[in-house]
Amino acid sequence: GGERRRAFAALSDLVIRFAERQPPSTKLVPRLYIARCTMAPGSWLQRGETIANPFYAERMKTCGEIVGSIESATER
Repeated sequence: GGERRRAFAALSDLVIRFAERQPPSTKLVPRLYIARCTMAPGSWLQRGETIANPFYAERMKTCGEIVGSIESATER
């Protein structure tokens, strides 16, 4: 599981950086939240503020904290 988690962490970091540069449309989601778990190897994006840890979905689904957010872009 550790190898998969590290691969997911790298992908997740790319997704966060991309979303920061190109925020999603407000039609999709009003705001994305950046969450982080010190036990997991990284951060992830999620739609709501309730922690849904993708690294430990079964054992520690609620482990983590919101560390930032990305406001969606309104269509021009």
